[in-house]
Amino acid sequence: MEVNKEKIRYVLQFFFDKGENASQAFFDAKDAPRTGRPNIENVDKITEIIEVDRHVSSRSIAQELKINYKTVLNHLRKVGFKKKLLVTPTKMMDRISICGTLAKRNEIGPFLKRMVTGNEKWITYNNIV
Repeated sequence: MEVNKEKIRYVLQFFFDKGENASQAFFDAKDAPRTGRPNIENVDKITEIIEVDRHVSSRSIAQELKINYKTVLNHLRKVGFKKKLLVTPTKMMDRISICGTLAKRNEIGPFLKRMVTGNEKWITYNNIV
């Protein structure tokens, strides 16, 4: 893209008439508030609501603050709030035993070969001829 000297003169004359120079204008345009940018006050309000009640849902926070619930989820993720899964030793042993029984079951009758998987669906297929 070729910059014409005449266009640059017009831009400089415009800012001179406003009483500014071009570098001030660039600084003002860079830091101007934009629509759709996250509001810092919302982040503070979200953390305050979470500190009061840690069991409140993201949708109820979104309704209270009148913002999108995905915005609430993004702010919570940035702050570091995560729902951690509780894996106890008994649950871990249950997982191991179930995996072992499924592996033995597949040796006896290969049920995994009858499974047809699609997007999020699992269908059992029996070919009876």
